[in-house]
Amino acid sequence: MKLFITAGHIVSKFEGTLIDTGLSPVTFYLPEGKKVELVKHLEEKGHQDWLVNVAGQAMEDNADEE
Repeated sequence: MKLFITAGHIVSKFEGTLIDTGLSPVTFYLPEGKKVELVKHLEEKGHQDWLVNVAGQAMEDNADEE
């Protein structure tokens, strides 16, 4: 299994195996219209990966401005 995992890690436990995705939820608030736009983009671009890339780019851009 470790050969095929792309994110997170596998933990052996006495009651079995835990596959930890390494993902954490993030909560933020948007106006309803922006939420509709975001959902549309997520549906078009492939959900999780697209949003992670956009958030990462925004954080990098913000760091460059500081």
